[in-house]
Amino acid sequence: MVSSGHDSVVDNLVVAMIEMDEGKFEKILNNSIIKEGFENTVFKILYPFFEKIGLLWQAGSINPAHEHFITNLVKQKIYVAIDSVSAANGNDPKKFLLFLPEWDLHELGLLVYNYMIRSRGFKVIYLGASVPEEDVYSVAEYLKPDFLLVSFSNAIEKENIEDYIQRVASRFDSRKIFIAGHQAVNLTCSLPEYVTIVKSAIHFSEEVLPNC
Repeated sequence: MVSSGHDSVVDNLVVAMIEMDEGKFEKILNNSIIKEGFENTVFKILYPFFEKIGLLWQAGSINPAHEHFITNLVKQKIYVAIDSVSAANGNDPKKFLLFLPEWDLHELGLLVYNYMIRSRGFKVIYLGASVPEEDVYSVAEYLKPDFLLVSFSNAIEKENIEDYIQRVASRFDSRKIFIAGHQAVNLTCSLPEYVTIVKSAIHFSEEVLPNC
């Protein structure tokens, strides 16, 4: 739950975004990271912040330039956090293959999963956005990851997502597959038992990763 103190931080970030004040945005976000830690800042500050951006977008209060400006600043923070994580633990750490399907360009959420997985000592093979399906198969065949995580953010017909998941699942029936993103939460199709819908990043952090 977001506290009133967190609400104030989110509101201040919104002001910094509207003013396109990079220095103010950096200062507010850095203070939160120092106080809360990076992951808690993502959950308690950045996620509510992006929800508010969505409402402002619908109301016509911000334009695409605001969104691009702030998304790139947040990406930079996540890159820094990822770089700060130590190398995977052990001689043979379990491997996650992370990617977005070829029609999806919204990489922000996948970067958060990248950070969370690395920070728990796993190895990540990060393919990023807009990855052709056959390339996923080739990389997985060569590197043999223990887990796959694919995220769906772009609006697309539910049937197309379900078909995609079924195809990927049929190629990797011996590995755990995690399905994340806004478009995956409401899927109702029957999925193989080794395919898990990730309800949210917090769900992934608190319930899924500890069992991997």
